[in-house]
Amino acid sequence: MAGEGGTGARARKDMARLLQFCASGACRASAPREGKVEIVRDDASAYAAAETVVTVARRVGLVAAGKKNAVAITPAGKAWLKRHVAAQNSMTAEACFAAQHRDTVTETREVAGAKATVSVNLNESPLASLARLKSRDGDPYLDEDAFMAGERLRRDFSFAALQPRISSNWEAGVSATKGKSPAIGDLTDHAIAARDRVSAALGAVGPELSGVLLDICCFLKGLETVERERQWPVRSGKLMLRTALNALSRHYGYRN
Repeated sequence: MAGEGGTGARARKDMARLLQFCASGACRASAPREGKVEIVRDDASAYAAAETVVTVARRVGLVAAGKKNAVAITPAGKAWLKRHVAAQNSMTAEACFAAQHRDTVTETREVAGAKATVSVNLNESPLASLARLKSRDGDPYLDEDAFMAGERLRRDFSFAALQPRISSNWEAGVSATKGKSPAIGDLTDHAIAARDRVSAALGAVGPELSGVLLDICCFLKGLETVERERQWPVRSGKLMLRTALNALSRHYGYRN
């Protein structure tokens, strides 16, 4: 953080404290006094930050000032904070960069037949972003059944060691490639079973819809990329994906 209110570990630590405090709720900043700026949250908790740190954070876009002395952490500030935390945990440079782009939450999910608390990266799958969208009437754009079906297909696809394969082989005929991969002898029984489940799922939704499921659920492409590659009209990808996920959820028995 050379040139950002000082150099070295102390400056980075002070910046991290400021950003962590601002990330915990809506804040307001007092006028500087004796080199300090008091940051107060709506819950009345306060943090006295060095004026130089606050000034630098604003100048480089890590926090933004609003009306009535409001101050809030920016997306750039959240990214900086994630990189800092990752570096403190002795991650590699590549891992620090990856951590910057994660949106991790803790959820209770069923793992191997039992409930378990797991960390979930909401940005890992394009479905996660779509599931957080709301329609005009306020309902989720993707219901839980559709989201669960898409994530189930992704898990089976990954476990079946299909990621390096070319998706066009599937769309040409899902069952045609079964048993013909040169690496099939290296697959475990569980991976082969997962491959069979993927084959059955894509066959159930049909060739018209299996492609968009592969692109988005399995190869993790964004909707705009899929629309461009398939030369679909703008915003038509959402409708195609939702139709495909509804068919997939019926195959899995999530809906009638």
